[in-house]
Amino acid sequence: MSDIFGFSQSLEALGQALISEAHQVDIITPYGDMHHEFETEQSAYQMFMAQLGHLQYAQCVAAAIQDCDEEIILIGFSAGASAIFKALSDIKQVNFNLGKIKHFIGFYPSQIRHYLALSPACTTSLIFPDAEVHFDVSAVILALAEHREVTCIRTNLNHGFMNSLSEHFAPQMSPAIFALLGQSKLISDASQFRHRLSQLGC
Repeated sequence: MSDIFGFSQSLEALGQALISEAHQVDIITPYGDMHHEFETEQSAYQMFMAQLGHLQYAQCVAAAIQDCDEEIILIGFSAGASAIFKALSDIKQVNFNLGKIKHFIGFYPSQIRHYLALSPACTTSLIFPDAEVHFDVSAVILALAEHREVTCIRTNLNHGFMNSLSEHFAPQMSPAIFALLGQSKLISDASQFRHRLSQLGC
């Protein structure tokens, strides 16, 4: 699930890496199949809020998850990660079989700060930046520690470090993390994924 920028070269390359391992991959963005080129993050945010918004994005994600009949690994970035977190908490209420979700990996899910009382009820790895403009990362991680299925990893990077379109893109670290994400066997094993991520020193 993409961030507010939608499709990016890195995201599509990740999809191709997983497809090469004979897996079905669905890339969900706030804009459907449309590709947009945004000059600034602010213009991307304005388009995102005009087209969809956070709650409707979560509803789209929930519908996509419920339509899948196979085991699922979910990967989300920023707004996409927050949408997954909210969606998993919502579909839990409608007796959806969350057991088929092997692992949810979410990068810098800033909107989660509004959903701290919710629980995704599946194995979850949340990767946070060192700091956020609008909230205290330490306080959010402490609150999420109440959910036994959630493990939080704090990096020394900034929000947007995985997206080359972001002003906080980390070109020295992003390719190595994408290389981990492109290994389906690894990302299906949460403990191994977290261990390998920690070895990168981010």
